[in-house]
Amino acid sequence: MLQKCFEARSPTLQRMVHSNMSINLIIFSNASHRYGLGIIYYRQEKFAMAEHYFKKALAINKYNSVLYCYIGMALQAQGKIREALRELSTALSIDPRNSLAKFKKASVLTSLGEYPKALEELEMLQDWAPKEAPILYLMGRIYKKLNKLNEAMNSFSMAHDVDSKHPMIKAAIEKLNQKDEPDESDELI
Repeated sequence: MLQKCFEARSPTLQRMVHSNMSINLIIFSNASHRYGLGIIYYRQEKFAMAEHYFKKALAINKYNSVLYCYIGMALQAQGKIREALRELSTALSIDPRNSLAKFKKASVLTSLGEYPKALEELEMLQDWAPKEAPILYLMGRIYKKLNKLNEAMNSFSMAHDVDSKHPMIKAAIEKLNQKDEPDESDELI
């Protein structure tokens, strides 16, 4: 279409096309910058600021699964678990194969005590990425909470096979028959 516009050789039409392209680049750039600022604040653990910038970017690009996912992650980090679940579910409704959103949704469901739903999400993820230690570790944590110690040991062992040097995996195997500490994380750090 742009090529046909230029073939018309109308200077006015060419200026209109160029200005429209510039506006689109500015809008895209603005959304990218806001997303970038959100990432910076997220990594600095300034989660409220990260959420703010992710939402600003989302106002420009309303159908971006990644933005919904990062908003959900920022909300989860702030302890706003139900809101995080809503945003992560929205991300997955836009892109059902968003593996980060699916993993974070499983993590949120785990923190809400909805273990069967979390396992369902993780089993789908495991089909997509069978050798991911964080998925296997979280499955092990859930099985342990459900008192399914054989399944927990199996998941922890598979996670250990994938990442034998991670101290949280080793600790989980060693503490399998002990009660969880309140500050133990469900996700690998």
